[in-house]
Amino acid sequence: MARIQSGAARRLLLVQAPAGYGKTTVIGEAARRLKWRAAWYKLDMLDQDPLVFVASLAESIRRVVPGFGSILADRLADLHDAPLSTEELLGILASEINDEVEGPLHIVLDDYHESANSPALNAAADYLLASVPSDVHFVVLTRYEPAFQLSRLRLAEEVAVVDRDALRFSARQAAAFLRRRGMSERDAASLDYVLGMTEGWPASLVLISNALASDRHIDESMLAGLLNPSRGCEAVPAPIRRPRLHDAATRRGSRRDRRRREVSAAPHRQLPVHLPHRRGQLPLPPSFSRLS
Repeated sequence: MARIQSGAARRLLLVQAPAGYGKTTVIGEAARRLKWRAAWYKLDMLDQDPLVFVASLAESIRRVVPGFGSILADRLADLHDAPLSTEELLGILASEINDEVEGPLHIVLDDYHESANSPALNAAADYLLASVPSDVHFVVLTRYEPAFQLSRLRLAEEVAVVDRDALRFSARQAAAFLRRRGMSERDAASLDYVLGMTEGWPASLVLISNALASDRHIDESMLAGLLNPSRGCEAVPAPIRRPRLHDAATRRGSRRDRRRREVSAAPHRQLPVHLPHRRGQLPLPPSFSRLS
């Protein structure tokens, strides 16, 4: 928690890890515990269009800053009659952040990897990072390193990174988590086996705890059937079969990448100017005690 708290005081906190490492859960809980005023925005493939990104981000900010972005909203409403360039839209958004946001604000960009292959989106993020007040902080959640122009921010020590190693459960944290899910002290030897097999990957620990929920006492033979690929593979969730622990996530990523390329190659859908209202509320996932 201390690492997230200090990192979020900089201009950019980059939370970068593969699927299953609890990025959204951890930052959602941090936002609750640290009492951030957080504008939470979850990206998808449509955000490759900067118009979608700007309009939806403005709506996310409006949820925590009442009345925010009235000038931008008016310009978006007149967009068909008075078209604006991406640069003009970004300029209006940055100007309204400077004029209307008072006090600290954390802008959380969740699932940034969904549109990270868009040069226009990366350029928009670069512009905002360089243009907003010092008490506006960006928290970017992504599976891959984004193509931001970060050299200036790094030189100014305004970038902090929370990576997969920081999100990985330690042996002590994993044991505490599994014991809270019902495993007893007499299962210590089996816990060691579980920890060795999962390597602290949070998603695999959740899968194991769910699979074992019906049998609170575990032993080596039970775990062998659950984790060993040579026994009962058809019934075992792929992400927890060693040595292919991360293969399932990799395959999911590959399918997602193919879908992303297909959408990128297709013409953009015609969207109404009230785009921001398609977004949901700020998620606050349940607490992970490992943050305490």
